[in-house]
Amino acid sequence: MSLRVVNLTNVGSEVLARDESPVPPSERSQPHRRISHQEDGVPEPLPPEEPLEDDFDDDENPSELRGKSLGIFGPENPFRKACAVVLKLPGTEPVILLCILLSVVIMTLQTAPNVYSYPRPAKGYFHSWEDYALFGLFVAFTIEVLARIVVTGLFINPPLPKVASSPGPIDVKTPALGASTGAAAYPPAPPQTHELGFRTLREANSTTSLVDRKSTKQKPLRPLPRETKLAPALATHTAHVATGLSAHTPFVQSIKRQRTTYQHAFLRHSWNRLDFVAIVSFWISFGLSVAGIEASHNVYIFRALSVLRATRLLSITAGTTTILHSLKGAAPQLVKVALFVAFAMLMFSIIGVQSFTGSYRRSCVWTDPAGQYQNVSLVQMCGGFHDSVTGDTTAYIVKRTGLPSPEGSKGFICPAPSEGQNPTAGAYSFDNVVAALLQVVIVSSANTWTVIMYNMMDADFFVSCLYFIVCLIVLNYWLINMFVAVITNTFGSIMDNTQHSAFTSKTIGPIDALKSTLAAAPRLNQGPKFLRKAYKATRLIWVAAIVADIGFQASRRFDMTAGQDTMLRNVELYFTLAFDVEVLIRAVAALPEWRTLWEPENAADIALAILTSVIQIPVIRDSDAYPWLTVFQILRFYRVILAIPRMRRLLVRVLGTFTGLVNMVIFMLIMTFLAALMAAQMFRGLIPYDAGGDAMNFYQIFNSFLAMYQILSSENWTTPLETVLTNEIGLVQTVIAAAFLSGWMLFSFFILISMFIAVINENFAIAEEEKHKQQMQMYIDQNAPETGAQNWVRRVNPYNYLAARPKAVSVENMPSTLVLPMKKAVVKEYMQADMREKEHSESLSFSPARVLNVFRGGEKRESHPLADMSSPTSAAAPRTGYAAELFPVIESTTSDDRQGALGEQRAQQADFITAHPSYDRSLWIFSQKNLLRRFCQRVVEPAYGGERIKGRKAVRVEKLAFQVLLFAAIIGSIAIAGYATPLYRRNYFLLHGQVRWTWFNVTEISLGFIFVVEFLIKVIADGFIFAPNAYLLSIWNALDFFVLVTLVINVITALVAPGGISRFTRALKAFRALRLIGLSPQIRSTFYNVLIVGAGKILDASILALLYIIPFAVWGLNIFNGRLYFCNDSSVATKAECAGEFLNTVTYISGASSNVTDNWSYMAPRIWTNPYVWTFDTFRGSLLVLFEIISLEGWIGVMESVMQITGLDLQPQLDASQFNGLFLVIYNLIGAVFILTLFVSVIIENFTRRSGTSLLTTEQRQWIDLRKLILRQRPAKRPKVVPTSSFRRWCFDRANAKKGWWARGMTVLYCLQVLTLMTQAESNPVGADQIRNYIYIGFAFFFFVDVFVRLVGLGWSSFIQNGWNVFDIVVATGIFATTVPILIGVSSLAATELQKLFVVCIALKLVQKNDALNELFKTAAASLPDIGNIFALWIILFFVWAIFFVEVFGLTRWSVYETRNMNYTSFWQAMVMLALASTGEGWNGYMHDYTLEFPQCTANDNFLLSDCGSAGWAYALFSTWNVLSMYLMSNLILGAVVENFSYVFQIYGKVQTINREQMRGYKRVWQQFDPDRTGFMQKKDIVPFLGQLTGVFEVKIFRAERQLPALWKAAIVGPDDGNPRTFAATLTHPEGRSVDLARLGRALGATDFKEVTKRKKRYNSVYHEAMLDAEENAKGIPFRSMLLLLAHHCLVQDDRALQLEESLERREKIQKVTDRVNADHVRSLLKTTVLRRKYLANREHQRQQTARVPAIIVDSAPRLSGAGGLRIDIDESGTPPGSPLGSPTHSRYTLTPGSVESGDDDDSYFDRSAGSASFGSPSGRSQRHSITAEDGEDFVNQAVAKWSGAFAQDEEEF
Repeated sequence: MSLRVVNLTNVGSEVLARDESPVPPSERSQPHRRISHQEDGVPEPLPPEEPLEDDFDDDENPSELRGKSLGIFGPENPFRKACAVVLKLPGTEPVILLCILLSVVIMTLQTAPNVYSYPRPAKGYFHSWEDYALFGLFVAFTIEVLARIVVTGLFINPPLPKVASSPGPIDVKTPALGASTGAAAYPPAPPQTHELGFRTLREANSTTSLVDRKSTKQKPLRPLPRETKLAPALATHTAHVATGLSAHTPFVQSIKRQRTTYQHAFLRHSWNRLDFVAIVSFWISFGLSVAGIEASHNVYIFRALSVLRATRLLSITAGTTTILHSLKGAAPQLVKVALFVAFAMLMFSIIGVQSFTGSYRRSCVWTDPAGQYQNVSLVQMCGGFHDSVTGDTTAYIVKRTGLPSPEGSKGFICPAPSEGQNPTAGAYSFDNVVAALLQVVIVSSANTWTVIMYNMMDADFFVSCLYFIVCLIVLNYWLINMFVAVITNTFGSIMDNTQHSAFTSKTIGPIDALKSTLAAAPRLNQGPKFLRKAYKATRLIWVAAIVADIGFQASRRFDMTAGQDTMLRNVELYFTLAFDVEVLIRAVAALPEWRTLWEPENAADIALAILTSVIQIPVIRDSDAYPWLTVFQILRFYRVILAIPRMRRLLVRVLGTFTGLVNMVIFMLIMTFLAALMAAQMFRGLIPYDAGGDAMNFYQIFNSFLAMYQILSSENWTTPLETVLTNEIGLVQTVIAAAFLSGWMLFSFFILISMFIAVINENFAIAEEEKHKQQMQMYIDQNAPETGAQNWVRRVNPYNYLAARPKAVSVENMPSTLVLPMKKAVVKEYMQADMREKEHSESLSFSPARVLNVFRGGEKRESHPLADMSSPTSAAAPRTGYAAELFPVIESTTSDDRQGALGEQRAQQADFITAHPSYDRSLWIFSQKNLLRRFCQRVVEPAYGGERIKGRKAVRVEKLAFQVLLFAAIIGSIAIAGYATPLYRRNYFLLHGQVRWTWFNVTEISLGFIFVVEFLIKVIADGFIFAPNAYLLSIWNALDFFVLVTLVINVITALVAPGGISRFTRALKAFRALRLIGLSPQIRSTFYNVLIVGAGKILDASILALLYIIPFAVWGLNIFNGRLYFCNDSSVATKAECAGEFLNTVTYISGASSNVTDNWSYMAPRIWTNPYVWTFDTFRGSLLVLFEIISLEGWIGVMESVMQITGLDLQPQLDASQFNGLFLVIYNLIGAVFILTLFVSVIIENFTRRSGTSLLTTEQRQWIDLRKLILRQRPAKRPKVVPTSSFRRWCFDRANAKKGWWARGMTVLYCLQVLTLMTQAESNPVGADQIRNYIYIGFAFFFFVDVFVRLVGLGWSSFIQNGWNVFDIVVATGIFATTVPILIGVSSLAATELQKLFVVCIALKLVQKNDALNELFKTAAASLPDIGNIFALWIILFFVWAIFFVEVFGLTRWSVYETRNMNYTSFWQAMVMLALASTGEGWNGYMHDYTLEFPQCTANDNFLLSDCGSAGWAYALFSTWNVLSMYLMSNLILGAVVENFSYVFQIYGKVQTINREQMRGYKRVWQQFDPDRTGFMQKKDIVPFLGQLTGVFEVKIFRAERQLPALWKAAIVGPDDGNPRTFAATLTHPEGRSVDLARLGRALGATDFKEVTKRKKRYNSVYHEAMLDAEENAKGIPFRSMLLLLAHHCLVQDDRALQLEESLERREKIQKVTDRVNADHVRSLLKTTVLRRKYLANREHQRQQTARVPAIIVDSAPRLSGAGGLRIDIDESGTPPGSPLGSPTHSRYTLTPGSVESGDDDDSYFDRSAGSASFGSPSGRSQRHSITAEDGEDFVNQAVAKWSGAFAQDEEEF
């Protein structure tokens, strides 16, 4: 594939030209500038959409009007020219953008009034001045668009201009490897005006017109050097010249880019397409409104689409423009991930339809037995009812038949028949794929998903929750997190590779002003010295004063007296005066350098001092605005945060690119406003005022903005969705509304919010030059032993004060591995990777094990040095064959090196134990010879450390048996805790009385005894605390000991008091689940890295979040205290009226509407109270509610409450104070978007730091991904022998043709299967299921045929090895086995459910067939191991907290939110509730429910007889689980996905990727040499295998065009009969075929000598390394080892792509390979000398015997034309002496790399009738070789081979 780059800027070709071999982007002078840009799929020959700035030049006039636009207007058309003249005016684009801005303002004013007070007109368009204004603007827009279309055409681009300065388009061939079709359109580089002179800029930018201008022609530009950064400079100057505005003026970038679209057809640009849609939609809307259809049918979608013209506001600043283009760069990957996620959603939707069709139609219906009242439909889903006559449980009534369902009763059983309408007017259901897809989207959003889950659990079975939990895990936690991975990785790569932020228009450079301000205190360099000293000495006192000020404000209460309020105001006045004095001191101390006062921190404090003083003026302080103005007093709190060093450092990192955060906030707000404007146009007036009392009704623009912001935050986002869908008219409109709101949620929450994570991650990113150093430090830290309990143990260890007397160690006898200077040189060299090229010639002989042991201080699991020092751990295999012949003296000293440092350390420990024998006695009693201790050591590993110094090793069988016993005991203990719940124990005791020795107590005692025995065995084996391998030295043993103590306490208290002594002692049994952590090394590692190592950074983020909440809590207390109260009787207006009782009415549901009836009314007391779960009356309440809503849970309810405030002691009214909602919006925006994303970023950064991902360079990360891909590969599963029979061969070809017609046909069948599944719906006619079953049988038949073809073609042994083949057999068989019984009417319920599973599984074949889906699936699957480890740890924490909740709240009375399944009475219900809380679903509401205490509950000393909760336990358990699960664990999964996200689309770096076809090609070649599919290749096959490789794996010495077949083809001319001919036969071929020596000479002369040298060197290295790997295994070289070997040599640069440990190991191996290559070179040279002598003797002997026989002579000759060449001399036998060489019987040719000469050179001639030739060596060496025609038929091959050999010998000299 080639790209045509056209020189449109008249810049010299040196700037645009590119070598035929692609240059890696990272090596370009401007790596972020793309050579070509294909906009939205424009074919490649088209010019780039955004070319280098100013694409027009007056001299050559390339911008003249070209072609016929619309097929009508030619270049000379006056109308077209006039349009072009108008469009090219400097003021045209600014005026258009101002009109767009004006249209947005008018639309905003149009939607601002309350639609309930000013309804929308029913018919006609012109009803207000806004309508006339918009009509006029869109008329202007229409004219503008038509003018653009006339000038440029609609869709077909005009012909390309011919540019005189460029000889023609430049063909740039895209690299076959490493290129991405979705290359990112990275933001432009920052302005670099200093790199071009002003004159050059004016000349470069003076060509911006659309048509010819009458101006003085300018001189053409000189060719600029390639490294000159032309585009940025042109961009900046162009914008300034074209608009007269600076680069930072709003819309200047948009104006500049709009001008570049004039050379393209109108619809070829994305902005123009949006404009076209907007304008067409406006006119459609205009027509519909005039006809009255728009209002009557609610078709406002076109009016909403007309807002799209306003999307140009996104480029209002340079920063938002940069973000827009960065997002556009990530778009290709985002689209691919979106399609993959959509496919997964579709699969879950189909499963949902099959599982829950009609379930939403089953709700309880109350019926009046007396028949006086009408039926009342309830919202309770059900699966059956109690028969009012018989009392039996009956299945639900099927509406279609009127009979009970054959499925039987299930789920919730209600007291009346049920069958009603779907909720939300039929929009919420699983009755068809579209409706089910909406449910899946809701579940994937992880918000309000539990409502659907619990409804289906009530309608079906409890186990139905698994569908929703699996859907949540797969979609939300796994696949959708790939959006975050794409955003963070793509934006991070933009920064890494362009040194340019993806969120600002600035280049990444030194710390900016804000960062500098945070990092340093205010400067006070001048002024009186005593003032400076006084201020510095009292600096912290002022910080303490701020804390005191905040404390006084926090002491405010809603019920305090007037005197207390006056006192607090006076205190605030005194603090204000004090801070004024402080600012005055700082001002005086800074004089005369008064400029320092305007440094950011000084300026901020001065401004706050002035503002806080102003608001103390009595008229302001006594006003209603004063509580809001106290924000200036509270803002001083920022100094408290900066005074904490850890917080200051964290803020320095977070706010490093404060501009990027501001730009991102602006971008998000603009996007939200535009979405709100569209929503207001669509839904304004649709929702009745009293529809459910919901505040988000889209009735005006501000309300619409709040609603769209609510959806953006995802909190209860389905509430506006339900409101709209309930009131929408028509099916199409309902689908459009659902798609619009759901699409906005998915885009805003999963992409826009993810961009905030990317912003913060930019600040956490590490500079490339620092990564190598930090990799070294991380490597040392990771290899250090895990420390925990041993630190404090060592402090109190008495043996620390006893000196050992070890043997002296002589330096002369010290192992070589302890020579540290050499090791430091190795590490230093690695850390200075950029200098490696200079040190390439230096050879280091070292072992990586030496370096590792120096840093580790010894390795775990090593043998005892005193016992094994004299003998290696493993004997080296004897060397035979290739190794013995070539390298008999090369041996490895790795085993000796590996023992060095470890042996020295162990020797010192042994000496200490010898000096202090009691140190090695466990419990100071059991010595190493004690039989009991030796028995204990047999069954357990050392408690701490790698080996026992003098003890015995554990016996594997006995150790395994003991571990199995422990595992069974742990599982049994958890099972007892989960089964014997408080509810079970209460019922047990009520049935059996107060029994002490119950079965569950006895079982727990028995299992606890096993843990005690384990503890004793470990202590006896290695000691408890003061011993080399003591029990408590291990953090995991310390954890086990803690669990054992809690278990003992729990068992004892259970025996003493069967009901339990307290909640605490009962809850202790939850810790037993922590024992599961110690069973798996992976889980232990995850636990250690997450909760121990990363605790500090997570704590920092938590403290910063708390410090953020505190000032907002004080501000909210000042504003809203005492103002949220309301009366439960809405008819009263004041607190005074809220007394006595009132008649409370009841609302019931009938069909799809709500009705109020007086028949169910009852008297209720009036109550003046706060909302249920929030209050701002105290600082504690304010802090609690803000802590709850920072998790994005419940903030909408709080916002609606504050928006209803009418005044103190007044009844709230709907939207009485709308702008109070800004308090929550600001808090949510800064808190949830900034603080939460900070928390996420800290976790991701901590996770990637510990794993090392954040320290990896681009090349290193790409190599890791490539290695993962390689390690997943296996040899092709094909038959050993290709079938010979025609039918089997046909089947074989079909089975192996991955892209053939058969494979495509099967793919079509899979798609048809999916479409058939999508047709299933509840509304299908009765026979539809039967028809589908026949279709499934038909598909299964074709699937069987496909299986049969593959089975016949591949054979059973090959067929069965592919998992997909097994999958096909199982699925096709399953479809037959389950569908046939259904068709004949003998199927069971189980068979029906299995059939649903099998028919859905077929759709998974599309993942295998589609390359994009397969690639993304493997990319996502790469994170599964890490996700699995995190989930394993998470499940353990689930077990712990589930037991906690069951024990503490298992008997608590249900309150507001609890239902049949939503409680903690059983273990599995608690597990589901914890899953609910992990997503933040209503966790705070449940928390308040379980704070229930007396007198709202029944209290009793016996816990089993009490139904009270506990406020302390509720706040502790719910808050800790919220932080641990929602913030920590869920974000760890996000971190795992981000870390493992593949860089397969990354176009930067020096690591090439392998696509699917290239890997298949490698497997095909491998199969030729491994027909038995053993996965190994013998040494004898390595050379021919390397010769067969092509593409990215090619390692041949000569390129394909330089090899013998290509040379033969190039040299032979004449007719070809299809039969191969030898050279000798060709000379006399009757049909006239002959050798064209000129062509042969050109082919040989084009050889690149340097390239051949490099390729030969690589080939030798590959060959010898392959032989080295083959020696390590008797079977040969493994499949993956060969693949990794080739990757190292062909795809990566080891010095850049490998990490430290791998690099050291690789260097050691390369050293061995180098030694072998050198040895082979010497051996070959010796053999060559011997054979040459033999050959010369043999040639002389033949010459003497056959003096007159034609011979081929390789003779020494002088160089030809200064270069190596090939001379062919053919002498006709029998020519008389003296006969002229130029006679007709002789021909003479001289062949050189560049020419063919003919002359009288006696050394070079050719005679066709003769049979001899003379070839000269390139270096002219005196070598004579003779080959006669009888010696071989392949005449030319032997001749060329001889010449090539001579060339190879002379390559260094030549």
